[in-house]
Amino acid sequence: MAPIIVGLETTLEDPNVTDPAERWRLYGQDDHVRLYAHDDYVRKIEENGFLLDQLGIDYFGEVCFEQLGLKKTSVLYIARRPG
Repeated sequence: MAPIIVGLETTLEDPNVTDPAERWRLYGQDDHVRLYAHDDYVRKIEENGFLLDQLGIDYFGEVCFEQLGLKKTSVLYIARRPG
């Protein structure tokens, strides 16, 4: 799963950060190297030729989100090749 932060204006990324403790501090996990801004994430997917569906609470419903313990801002991204 990609870490997508709602409200983040630009993606936070520093390829020079290799220390696990520093990655925890910056990205919340030691195996992450970036935190995506929503718009950057969507743009990268679409620029690479994929069609992108974004399914949220309007698609799945509040009951489903409550049962799964999801935040109301959670989104399932489905990327697919056109054609």
